[in-house]
Amino acid sequence: MVQYSYKLRLTSPTKPIDLFKGESKIGILQGSYKNIWTKMFDYFILKNSTFIRFEIKDSNHNHRLTSSSVTKLGNKKVKIIYTPSKNEKTELVIKDSKMFDIGDEATFEYNENTFVIKKPSLKPAKLLLNNHLIAEWKDYHLNRTVTLDIFNYDYIQDEYLILGIFHCYFYTIDR
Repeated sequence: MVQYSYKLRLTSPTKPIDLFKGESKIGILQGSYKNIWTKMFDYFILKNSTFIRFEIKDSNHNHRLTSSSVTKLGNKKVKIIYTPSKNEKTELVIKDSKMFDIGDEATFEYNENTFVIKKPSLKPAKLLLNNHLIAEWKDYHLNRTVTLDIFNYDYIQDEYLILGIFHCYFYTIDR
């Protein structure tokens, strides 16, 4: 098992957040808005982070992941562009696959596989492939710390993708 962690900010999701693998800093997570109007709409009207976009950079300041919400009429969707190397980009869409809002379940396609994210109420979120646990994401509300445990070493090379998937999809729930 490999553990990653970061601290959420209470006030501004647009300030950089350091990402850690154990004790080593591996990158930065930062949110942004398209313009001031979408930021104001999120903060004052929706009181949520529906229109925020996230970006992850590695410790060498290379873009590894960008995300944006493509949610329409309550059907939650997040588009992610993942850059595993400078010459390669992969786009995926995480789609809400549950009709009711008791817990969350979402799916996405990556490398010709269908992955499932499940988050029962008050329990950690899990990333599964064919019902095998790949990773688990825990948000500790009291100290605003998030930990990610990757259990399947076949996916360690995609650590930025896994961090980004969990954060980008669940941030609006846990803010």
